[in-house]
Amino acid sequence: MKPRARTWIESLCADLEISPSPLGRYGVTADDFPVIVAEAQKASSTKGNPIALQDGDLAGVLRQAL
Repeated sequence: MKPRARTWIESLCADLEISPSPLGRYGVTADDFPVIVAEAQKASSTKGNPIALQDGDLAGVLRQAL
């Protein structure tokens, strides 16, 4: 992640009084990715995204958030 993006995210979290947590803290493992990706692909927000995300793209995001 670029330093500017990290700073923006940290500032946003501070403003919202939330703490970003890795997904693993909530019990998510890589074994859960296929189900999460499949559900994300069905979500209206994904369908409205101007960039079509492939399963591998979504899994990559999850891997980084784990």
